[in-house]
Amino acid sequence: MIRGSAFSSRFRFQCFIYVHGFFPLVTQHLEFEMASDNLYLFATNVLAPWIIGVISFLFVLIGAFMGYAIASAVRLRHKLEKLAIYMQEVQDEQNKLVTFDDV
Repeated sequence: MIRGSAFSSRFRFQCFIYVHGFFPLVTQHLEFEMASDNLYLFATNVLAPWIIGVISFLFVLIGAFMGYAIASAVRLRHKLEKLAIYMQEVQDEQNKLVTFDDV
């Protein structure tokens, strides 16, 4: 079946019945054609936007999680750097006390 035809599926269906007569096999074939048209329209107009939306939402969700993970890693690094600086200061103070006690 050619897509983008100027005539609707219903019009083609009626023309085919008028030209070829009304046989159950013919109508069954045309109903299948119309069903496949409806399935094509459903897939392109309904399913595709939903699938694109779900995939986009997953990308946004993954991006947000990655941003949170990176931010928490940066916060942890800053905390560890501050802890290292504090521990160095405490160690320096202890060394000063030891040197003053020894003198």
